[in-house]
Order: sequence, then structure tokens, then C-alpha cells
Amino acid sequence: MTRGNQRDVDRKRSANRAKGGPKDKASEGDRLKKQMSDAERMRQKQVEAEHRKSKENKASVEAPKLVKPPKLEPIVVAPVKVKQLPKK
Repeated sequence: MTRGNQRDVDRKRSANRAKGGPKDKASEGDRLKKQMSDAERMRQKQVEAEHRKSKENKASVEAPKLVKPPKLEPIVVAPVKVKQLPKK
């Protein structure tokens, strides 16, 4: 895109923004309400997660899981012939 074309596009965008006029303050209040409701929802999720973790901890303390050790296979070693060194 050439610079001249960029300027034309920017002028059109600017004109469209100017038609809209200044933003009203009501949308700002809506944004704050949304932020507060989102924050409240996150707090509820955190409380539920803590509650779930505490339940899991209680369950693990009451009934510990038994883990079987892995089955080991015997190691087979082939006999080795040992050569005796001559005595001096």
C-alpha cells in the first residue's frame, strides 16, 4: 500500500469517527459493571476450587491409596571364565 493510499484511508476513518461524535459516559458505567460482575464470578470460582481441593485432601488423608511395587525380573549373568595369570 502506498503512502497516498494510506492517507486516504486514514482520512475516511477519521471522518467516520467524527460523525459518531464524542462517546457518552453511559458506556463507561456499563464497563465498570461488567468488570465488577467478572470479578465476583472469579471470586466464586476460587472459593469452589478451594472447597474442591479441601475435599480431595480430606479424602486422601482418610483412605491412602496403596501402590504396588513394580515387579522385578531376576538378572541372569552368564558364567565367565577367569584366566589365571602365571606366577613369577
